[in-house]
Amino acid sequence: MTAFETTPRRSLTDQQRAKLFLDAGGTCSVCTRKIHAGEEWHDDHIVALMNGGSNDLTNRRVICHWCHKPKTREDHRIAKKARAVATKHVVPRSQQERKGGIRGWRKFNGQVVYAKQRRLDLD
Repeated sequence: MTAFETTPRRSLTDQQRAKLFLDAGGTCSVCTRKIHAGEEWHDDHIVALMNGGSNDLTNRRVICHWCHKPKTREDHRIAKKARAVATKHVVPRSQQERKGGIRGWRKFNGQVVYAKQRRLDLD
């Protein structure tokens, strides 16, 4: 599997979710906070699918909704870095896109004013 392929996501059944919750003792795996009945929680992949993880129950854990967003953000950062590294090593430097935007700014009418032009206008 490469950095550009992911395993298809599979949902857990209600019984699998209940077993996962009971095995975790009803606590968040990240902050160890007790999750009360009726409170929102997520079943999270320990190793994200986009980073090579699997849908097995051994790769799942209970996580509260407060901890889920930062964990997902970190997973996306790791996957982005893996794709960037893979691209950098495969695509020759001469064929890579040039980074950086315009060397200037846009006026309200949409016209682009480059820094070099502005210096000439000031003279």
